[in-house]
Amino acid sequence: MKIRNGFVSNSSSCSFVCQTKYTLKETKKILQKMLNSYNDTFNENNKFEDVFGKLYIGDTNTDIEFKKWGQNPHAKIKEKIIIDSKSDNTIPWSIMKLIEEKFNADHYHWG
Repeated sequence: MKIRNGFVSNSSSCSFVCQTKYTLKETKKILQKMLNSYNDTFNENNKFEDVFGKLYIGDTNTDIEFKKWGQNPHAKIKEKIIIDSKSDNTIPWSIMKLIEEKFNADHYHWG
């Protein structure tokens, strides 16, 4: 049996709306560094594409999609970087906390 220390799943897919000065390319590099550090700490081998879903710039359609799912972001989504999880439980809790802090991100659960 494998036991994970310090790992708490988000129990659903999620998105982060980032209020950051970083570009999309810089954001991806930082996320990769976070994931590498996590993998080193917990002796894991998670791949970026298995943890993170879309990484994109929000637009009006993104705002409509968030509202369709019952989310009402208090930050405007247009022109903000959006980080999606790949699916349910793919982003470790410790990385979620780093994303919130590093990118001044609001965290949305999709159920």
